[in-house]
Amino acid sequence: MKIGKQIAFYRKKMNLTQEELADQLGISNQAVSNWETEQNNPDEDVLIKVADIFNVTLDELFDRKVSVFPWEDDETMRAVVFVGHRMLKKEDMDEALLDKCSKITIEYDGDVKNVESYFNVECENVEGNVTAGGDVECEDVEGNVTAGGDVECEEIEGNVVAGGDVECEEIEGNIIAGGNVKYEEKDDEEDEDEE
Repeated sequence: MKIGKQIAFYRKKMNLTQEELADQLGISNQAVSNWETEQNNPDEDVLIKVADIFNVTLDELFDRKVSVFPWEDDETMRAVVFVGHRMLKKEDMDEALLDKCSKITIEYDGDVKNVESYFNVECENVEGNVTAGGDVECEDVEGNVTAGGDVECEEIEGNVVAGGDVECEEIEGNIIAGGNVKYEEKDDEEDEDEE
């Protein structure tokens, strides 16, 4: 699809007239009409403003289907938020939306390498790290746990940073908590005896 047709599509979708779009861009409505009839195309800097007004990416404005995420294919389970086709990053989310997201719980039955989520996380065993915007409830975590809320696990081999309470059977690393802490320290003598 040509860019002029896409501009017309999104303009109509937002119930904007050519004149209203032109006013927001600080240009004449004749310029918008010329784009939509494919007589000429907007400059690159104007295209960026048009995409912002329509709240779409440039890829969407050019009708390109792109599925690129800002992370490697690293076997990490991620729970994210999309608005339409746009993935929100934590810094894009206001406090009210983050609060709503922390009430969502991701439950995973089985083992996983790493977990990253804006939400609460409930899972079994994690080979790596767990990062959550809300609470974390897991069996064993071989890495670190970072949570915006409470942490409840059987064993954590790494460090724990929690905004709330921490309650675990055993933690090998350091603990930073905004609330109460209840756990058993790993006894180094037991490790030596096992060897």
